[in-house]
Amino acid sequence: MSFTSFGLANRRSGEPVVVFEAGFGVTGALDFTRLYPGLSNSAAGIGYDRNGEGESDEDSTIVTDNDIVLRLHLLLKKVHVPPPYLLVGHSMGGAYIRLFTSMYPNEVAGLLFIDAADFMLTDQQDEQIKILSKTGQGSKAWVVPAMDAQARDTTLSPRIRHRSDRLANFFRNGDFWKLYCSLPPLPDIPVGVLAAYHKPVDSSSTNAGVVARLRAGEHFYMENFTELIRNNHNSFVMLLPHYSHSIHTQDPELVVTVIKRLLHSLAKAKDLKK
Repeated sequence: MSFTSFGLANRRSGEPVVVFEAGFGVTGALDFTRLYPGLSNSAAGIGYDRNGEGESDEDSTIVTDNDIVLRLHLLLKKVHVPPPYLLVGHSMGGAYIRLFTSMYPNEVAGLLFIDAADFMLTDQQDEQIKILSKTGQGSKAWVVPAMDAQARDTTLSPRIRHRSDRLANFFRNGDFWKLYCSLPPLPDIPVGVLAAYHKPVDSSSTNAGVVARLRAGEHFYMENFTELIRNNHNSFVMLLPHYSHSIHTQDPELVVTVIKRLLHSLAKAKDLKK
């Protein structure tokens, strides 16, 4: 798989490396490069393209999110980047780093969710979103039709159609929600959550009730992520009013500062153990 990195040659044994996990349909090898200059003097990091994204080859055997996490773990081994890891996930990448932590809890030192998908949304909360938004449609309803439409679109490349079909099938029977709602609690590691609040939405989407559903869902989003880190020391949720979904491209300086804050917490905890 294709990847970009910084600082790996100078990384000391036992120091956490920042591992970037991009959102759906995004080339992770490039998506976080605006953060590299601000981190390269004090940390090591790696961003990569999942199979079928960017410069990485397609792999039709990837069916579930577990497969995605396994591929990342194999990549880190192959390129000789041992743990501990500070995982940074944007959008759907937030779900993947949560799953990675449950599969390899002893290898993850910290987490940063950048406007992550709400992988903890319950059916009861989704019903409330239908009522509060007055649209009759919850946050879960749009994924399968949207991905099915992309999978059938013959004007799109085969790799785009395949990844859309994979995601649609994983969501179709509720397997996505079942998986993430069944995960064990996080280990007591530093966790940061950056949440775009009242994010701007294209005005052309208002007729579909997108804005109403987003606003109704924000309450449950904050509730779920706050509960996720309730027992974690040195952890926080940061609300960013009117920020876009791609916080790391809109305000890379902020994200760099937050990553350094988490790294500082890890270094301080390590010193206390000496």
